[in-house]
Amino acid sequence: MTYTIAHTVQDGIERIVYRPEVKRFETPILMQHGMWHGAWCWQSWQELFAEWGWESIAISLPGHGQSPVQRPIRWCTLGYYLQFLAAEIEQLQQRTFQRPILMGHSMGGALTQWVLKYVGDPSTGSGQALPAAVLVAPWTSHNMLGPVFRFLRLYPIGFLLCILTLTTTPTVRTPQRA
Repeated sequence: MTYTIAHTVQDGIERIVYRPEVKRFETPILMQHGMWHGAWCWQSWQELFAEWGWESIAISLPGHGQSPVQRPIRWCTLGYYLQFLAAEIEQLQQRTFQRPILMGHSMGGALTQWVLKYVGDPSTGSGQALPAAVLVAPWTSHNMLGPVFRFLRLYPIGFLLCILTLTTTPTVRTPQRA
């Protein structure tokens, strides 16, 4: 099966969209990357899903991938990023008339859990439920110390640089490094 790829940066958000020539499923898949990643990390999955007939959209949060920095990364909380992901879900629903399947990796998995808790739960009056959510090696949405201690153990000098500069830039500059 063949597909087309559209790569845009619009309204401060990078989007990589794979559209199969023959669409077998109406529900799109929205993919959210983890920390220090971008939409690029979903390429293999997007190719596979496109071959199966799914449309998929991978986005890069501000300051990730090719999305421009909108505030210093040290001030970017999960709540801040949640605003962008929730807006993307709503825009996608308006365009396709479908709520997407949300697929989140690592920090994107924590954001996916937050979407389910704060955005997509009709029992709380906070919007329609998603048809499905997929967590790929997610952070838990309630315990962030595990990844921090793992990073400290694996790269103590990098951890110290992060603390001293209040940014991850000294330790994670490229996709290979991430």
